[in-house]
Amino acid sequence: MSKLISFEDFLSYANALNATIGLVAYEKPNTKPLKKLIFDMIFWLNFVNLNLVLLGEFIFVIESVNGHHEFLEMIMALSYIGFVALGSFKTCIIMQKKSHLTTYARDMNQIFPNASIAVQRELNVQKYLKYSKFFSIMFSTMCLAMLVFFNFEAIAEWLIATELRGDVNAAQHLPYFMYAPWDWSGNHWSYYLLYGIQCWAGHTSVVAQFSSDLLLYAFIGQLIMHFEAITKDVIFYWSEFRALDFFYNFSKFLFLSYRLSERINDLFGLSLFVNFATSAVVMCFLGFQMSIGASFVNLMKLVLFLILMLTQGFLICHFGQLLTDASLSIADAAFNQNWIDSDVCCQKMLILITERAQKPVILKATTLVPVSRATMTQLLQISYKFFALLRTMYVQ
Repeated sequence: MSKLISFEDFLSYANALNATIGLVAYEKPNTKPLKKLIFDMIFWLNFVNLNLVLLGEFIFVIESVNGHHEFLEMIMALSYIGFVALGSFKTCIIMQKKSHLTTYARDMNQIFPNASIAVQRELNVQKYLKYSKFFSIMFSTMCLAMLVFFNFEAIAEWLIATELRGDVNAAQHLPYFMYAPWDWSGNHWSYYLLYGIQCWAGHTSVVAQFSSDLLLYAFIGQLIMHFEAITKDVIFYWSEFRALDFFYNFSKFLFLSYRLSERINDLFGLSLFVNFATSAVVMCFLGFQMSIGASFVNLMKLVLFLILMLTQGFLICHFGQLLTDASLSIADAAFNQNWIDSDVCCQKMLILITERAQKPVILKATTLVPVSRATMTQLLQISYKFFALLRTMYVQ
């Protein structure tokens, strides 16, 4: 490690994605008013365009119910609606809790080990940064691949038909099913306008949804780093506990880490709950479309979409499990020490620490759903039940 790692390095990918749609999750000190104004204008343009496209998709579904479109097109449109609505909802949550996120980021920055490279090397900060960046890059690449495929498949198919095959009557299609109050077919100029608007909304939806997840991964990654550093202190520096001042500072830092862990549920709990509920329904729709047959291109789109939703759900559950395991390791480390020979004051402090550490930190999607790897199994079970119900209704 040749240079000092900063707190912002953990959030760099999330902030970079948010910047493309003008979304600022938390305020940074000394932000210039002009820069803030520009970001606000970009954000509202993206947000309004996203919700206009969402409204068009809703109207398309209503028309489908009235028999104006095919049933399978309606199901695909419902998948898009779930995805876009979730992105819009997560954006609203971030904007609503922006002041709380700013306070949380400031508190996390205060306990971040940025004193020296030696301290960061001792705490393995670079390892946790690489771990966080690995999942951020992997997930961002998957999102980009799906976005490019969905946005440009329709026009690429049309260009191949007209330019390579010479089919001048090839039909034009938009990337996503959506109602428009005018006829854009027949190589009309408005087709390209609507195409650009939908591609723009697709980008906004992907960024709005998944940058929130990257933010969560970064915060949880740092909390895990702090908990594992505390565990190492308990194991390797037990002799220091004879110094009451060290013990007091250690206990103070430990309980501060616990409070920060609990606050993360207030910030992300509701969006996680809506995320799981929406993902279960969207995966049900995707599986249903795959089960009744689709063209090769549409099957590729469905598979990409499904893999992305599965990966998103798994990563959230995976980080939730890692956070719980890291917090529980403190109790195990404290219990296994030679506390019998310690001072009475240290023994009493250790009892308090052990008692608190036995209550694991649990990432929660509101108070209803504790998030762990087992949650992913439950999510798949719920999605399959919806799929089986929809499949039965369709066959009958």
